[in-house]
Amino acid sequence: MKFRERVGGQNVTDCLSISDADWAAAGVTRCDPPSFDPDTHKQSWNAGTTSWDTTALSDEEKDALLAQEKITAKNRATASMQSEMGQGITVAAAGGVLLRADDVGQGQITRLKDKLASGGTQRLVTRAGAKVTATQAVSSLLFTTLETYVGEMVDAEFAAHDAIDALTTPAAARSYTHTWPTRAR
Repeated sequence: MKFRERVGGQNVTDCLSISDADWAAAGVTRCDPPSFDPDTHKQSWNAGTTSWDTTALSDEEKDALLAQEKITAKNRATASMQSEMGQGITVAAAGGVLLRADDVGQGQITRLKDKLASGGTQRLVTRAGAKVTATQAVSSLLFTTLETYVGEMVDAEFAAHDAIDALTTPAAARSYTHTWPTRAR
């Protein structure tokens, strides 16, 4: 349909607002596509017969569709993992300190551990709003806990990608979800 069509003496820009009877009066016949499985078939409009043609996908087309769905699923899993890490972890042994687990948080905790390696203290306010005086022992605990969590997340992302690689249908790739290690430590 052109951007603007004249039906029943009126300019129409929204084809869905016109009834089938009004379209028929203007000489237009509705031809809804039949249902089909887009994982195994494709449809195209056949102007010669003014009907929809449904044809089976070739093996190459099926393989390409599955490969694309796997890429999308892996991107979704990686984004989910990054979101989980961005929410941070709560370290109960350090008074419920909430730590960022992303690159920024990892850098902050590494610098804190390095600063307190030879003793001393560092006062700080956590993301949760708690005032904490970090010692060498606290900074080492935070660093080790965060390092363990990040390692678990990296392993879980790798496992998610392995699981996606093992999927055999596009539908399975589209519906794939993964669980992540707990953020409570």
